[in-house]
Amino acid sequence: DPYIRGIVILGLGESEERLASCFKAVASTPLVKGFAVGRTIFADVAKIWMKGEMSDAQAVAMMADKYQKLCQIWDEARGR
Repeated sequence: DPYIRGIVILGLGESEERLASCFKAVASTPLVKGFAVGRTIFADVAKIWMKGEMSDAQAVAMMADKYQKLCQIWDEARGR
């Protein structure tokens, strides 16, 4: 399709391990540009936070760590 400018991998709440496998499978494909994995990053953390079992700062730190780890996995899959 001449109108496709890129493909973004959706996380759909999958585990880090499953996403790592998917990233490795598609990272060398030029049309795959990146990923969008919101639920993977925040869903479990939000459940704990909403129960009052962690502070705002802990929730933010945990989500940031998850995102950073997925970025690292993506970069490694892309050979960076």
